[in-house]
Amino acid sequence: MTRYYSRPGQTPLLVALDIQREYVTPGRPLHLRGIEPALENCRRLLAHARAHNWPVAHVRHVQDSHVFNASMEWSRFVKGFEPLAHEMVFSKDNLSCYSTPEFVRMMDSAVHNQIYLMGFEAQACCLSTLVDAFHRGHSLAYVADASLARRTALGDEQESFRWVLEVISIYAPALTTDEVLAAEGGHAAAHSLLPTRPVSGISRGIPHDHH
Repeated sequence: MTRYYSRPGQTPLLVALDIQREYVTPGRPLHLRGIEPALENCRRLLAHARAHNWPVAHVRHVQDSHVFNASMEWSRFVKGFEPLAHEMVFSKDNLSCYSTPEFVRMMDSAVHNQIYLMGFEAQACCLSTLVDAFHRGHSLAYVADASLARRTALGDEQESFRWVLEVISIYAPALTTDEVLAAEGGHAAAHSLLPTRPVSGISRGIPHDHH
């Protein structure tokens, strides 16, 4: 059975990817219907990270377009996800977070930390970032229930997410919010191994240790 190991002795890092108003605003081109449960899990993870003094890296997509245009309110962070003064903020204009040199340097310096990725959207920026991380040997774990995919010809947001999660699980362990909070709760048992369990009926998760 595939199992996930937390990394004892290292402060985790939380990456909040593109938690922007474009995705939560009805009528916008990239609005994700049914985003609320994933967004609530993002809130839980962010609150836990801040309460336990984890480093937090906020990544925002900005481009010269009708979506994510810096001059438009929909490119701003969702209310409640605005970075605190001491938290890291990165801007990108391509899918992967690794398209930003400053993000690459930050990840290289955190190579021994357990890093959790939450945010949007699954089949674009999340997948692209996780593939880049895999090939660089960076230990990213994807918090699957704190994310969602855009609807496609394959189906609605939930159906599209089930398909993309199969692909993501090739490159990174896919965890639930509860698994992350249990693994990183700060107690003696926080670093016990956690069994991989299905998310929305999908088997997922591989040991993400390439060293």
